[in-house]
Amino acid sequence: MKQLTALTNAPSQRFRMLLETGETLELFFDFLQNQATWFYGFKYRDREIKNTRLVTGLNIMREFVNIFPFSFLVTSANNQPINSIDDFATGKVAVYLVENKDEIKEIETYFVRQ
Repeated sequence: MKQLTALTNAPSQRFRMLLETGETLELFFDFLQNQATWFYGFKYRDREIKNTRLVTGLNIMREFVNIFPFSFLVTSANNQPINSIDDFATGKVAVYLVENKDEIKEIETYFVRQ
């Protein structure tokens, strides 16, 4: 699991990550002021997901479990909503890339027991 520490309070962010498989994952994060929330997207191989609202969750890409070999875990301090352009810069919101399906299951199992 890798925390996306490059996220800042810039309203539009684009960067690439090298996955454990050696493949490249392109990530997009955009803050829309009129909706007061962050949206994310990514490009992996020949597939692209765009303009998905960023929410807190253990496995926010659960519906894609058989399509992508990774997911994202998103946390916020005291379970506060993701609603400020400064959420990443202040550390209120943290986004983690989880590449191993077994690790995703472990995370879900651990947090469900808490």
